[in-house]
Amino acid sequence: MGTETGQASKPSSQKRRWITVVVCTAIIVLTFFVLQIIYFTEPEAEAGGAVRRSAVLVETVQAETGTYQPVVTELGTVQAAQDVTLRPRVSGEIVEVSDSFQPGQVVSKGDMLVRIDPADYENALIQAKSQLDQILADLAIEMGRQEQARDELAFLEKELEVTDPRLILREPQLAAMRARIKSAEAEVEQAALALERTKIVAPFDAQVLDINAYVGSQVSPGDGMGRLIGMDEYWVIVTIPLSKVYWLNFSDQGSDQEASKVILRNHSAWPEGVYREGRVQRLIGTLDETTRLARVLVSVENPLARGLSTDTHPPLLVGAVLEARIFCRPIEGVARVKRDYVRDRNTIWLDQDSGLKVNELDIVFQDSDYAYVRSGIANGDHIVKTQLRTVADGLELNAKRVEDEPIWPEQMKPQSGGASVITDRSPVESSVQ
Repeated sequence: MGTETGQASKPSSQKRRWITVVVCTAIIVLTFFVLQIIYFTEPEAEAGGAVRRSAVLVETVQAETGTYQPVVTELGTVQAAQDVTLRPRVSGEIVEVSDSFQPGQVVSKGDMLVRIDPADYENALIQAKSQLDQILADLAIEMGRQEQARDELAFLEKELEVTDPRLILREPQLAAMRARIKSAEAEVEQAALALERTKIVAPFDAQVLDINAYVGSQVSPGDGMGRLIGMDEYWVIVTIPLSKVYWLNFSDQGSDQEASKVILRNHSAWPEGVYREGRVQRLIGTLDETTRLARVLVSVENPLARGLSTDTHPPLLVGAVLEARIFCRPIEGVARVKRDYVRDRNTIWLDQDSGLKVNELDIVFQDSDYAYVRSGIANGDHIVKTQLRTVADGLELNAKRVEDEPIWPEQMKPQSGGASVITDRSPVESSVQ
């Protein structure tokens, strides 16, 4: 019984497995056909006819034309207009040095700085005067002889024929005596001059830079005893490109136009807003050997700020390097555009009717901050100041009008005959004082 039951259950188990396999296969086949039907009957998306474009958000500033004064910004080196080394013209021992003859001290014209021992020169002057007195005494004797000679000549003319009365009148002796007197007088003057030269005096109002003269030291003609520089005027030698020279006015040209103004600043040593003023005086006739740039001489009066507050007028130091902002000739009928707004190949981006317009510029002059444009931009145009990745005429813009920060501090404004190129008026509303 047990064996029959086991044999009967085996076919039943196999049948169930086959049924399971058939059902799974049917399900798989049915799923495949359903997926195929869905794939081939799925609707396709169609592109719409309208394309939506988004405008680019940009910032713009307004351009205005007028008369503007460019500014050339370069570096310059301070030099003394008067720079001398004191040298004695006589030799001797130094017996006195003035307390004011010290580095950094200020001396006035005619002040005695150094005295050389005058004893030898005083004796030489006494001897020269004595020699002159002796010759003058000999002249008195000779004049007496002249009187006697005239009496003798009058007697001889009555008795004899006189062929050469000059010998009788001792005229050659008198001429020789007068020559000796001139020589003696010259020796007296020379001895007095040598004695005067034992006092070394300041040739002009000056500041002492260094000294090499001490009591007890011996000096000879030509020895350096100290260096003085004048205090009335300093020079600043500024190197600029040759292309910028045309736009400057020089004081030595004799023209009716005032010499170009110069603002001098030392960013590393002077507080912000503190500066000195100068004027362009002349163009130096040679180029700088290193940079091959033109050299311009700027004159600064009262460089040590005597009588002025050093808080607002810092004294200049010889050898210092300063930033020089030179105000050029005004240019009429141009637009002034920040150089950041001038794009590649001298083009500019404008906002016209909410679309981008790329214009070529005719640039008359460029300084360190601005380009001065004759054509390519009109009064009232809106300049795009925002950087764009895509640049094409007609690009749709969403513009926001802004005002730029002023470049120039109030006290250093260049001249402007019209409104500012940008909407901010503060840099150019008034002329340079």
